[in-house]
Amino acid sequence: MRKLTSRDHVVAIIGEGASGRCLEGAPIAQAAGVPVVSPAATNPKVTEVGDQIFRVCFTDPFQGTVMATFARRSLKAKRVGLLVDVGASYSVGLADHFRQRFIADGGEIVADQRFSGGDKDLRAQLTAIGRAGSAESRAIRDALAATKDFDGVTGMITIDAHRDARKPAAIIRVQDGRFRFVETVAP
Repeated sequence: MRKLTSRDHVVAIIGEGASGRCLEGAPIAQAAGVPVVSPAATNPKVTEVGDQIFRVCFTDPFQGTVMATFARRSLKAKRVGLLVDVGASYSVGLADHFRQRFIADGGEIVADQRFSGGDKDLRAQLTAIGRAGSAESRAIRDALAATKDFDGVTGMITIDAHRDARKPAAIIRVQDGRFRFVETVAP
C-alpha cells in the first residue's frame, strides 16, 4: 500500500480482499487520500477506517444474520452445531452473528467447536458423526457413501456411485438488473 500510494502515485486501489490485510493497508491509503474498494473484506471495521475506504461485499453481521434466519425459517432448523476457525476473523465474525440471530429466533446451538485453520487433527471437533455410529474411518466412509436424500443447505443431496453429490441446481435469471429465481432442476 505504501509503494502504491507514495512511489507509484496511484489514484485508486481495488483490494485488498481479506479483512485483516485490508485493515492493515487501509489507514495508509486513508492518510494518502487514495480511495480503496475492497471486493471481499467483510469485517465491519474496514470502512470505519475512514471516508476513503469502500467495500462491495456484504459484511459479517449481514451474512451471519441472513444464514441464521435462513436456517431457522426456511430450513426449520431448531438445533445446530458450529465449527469455527478461530484463526480466521471471517469465520469468527460469521459465527458470532449467526449465533446471536439463531438464538434470538428461538434456535439452540448444541455444539460450538473451535479449531485453527492449520490443524491437521479435527477429531475433537468431529465427535456431532452420528450416522456412522463410529469414529472409525471405514464407518464414516460407508455412512457418507450411503447418503440418500440428505436435506442440506443447497437442497436434497444423494451421494452417487462415483461419490459425487447429486442434487438439484437452481436456475437464476438476471432480469431488469436483478437476480430472479426461476426453478430448480433435478439431476
